[in-house]
Amino acid sequence: MRRFEWDFFMTVFKTADVMQHYFWRYMDQTHVARDEYFASKYRNAIYDTYERVDAAIGEILKQENKDTTAV
Repeated sequence: MRRFEWDFFMTVFKTADVMQHYFWRYMDQTHVARDEYFASKYRNAIYDTYERVDAAIGEILKQENKDTTAV
């Protein structure tokens, strides 16, 4: 974003989707594949991922100016 002029910028964060597929069983207490040992380690993995994605979006939005429309 900083290296080139641009009129349109778009990004897709696939990380949150991928993390949910792999770690949902550790959040969901009724999931049939839940393992308590791993749940104790990874129960917040999805939440932590969303926090990191939100932080990345925040960094992107810091680059906006008066002519920027963010949706």
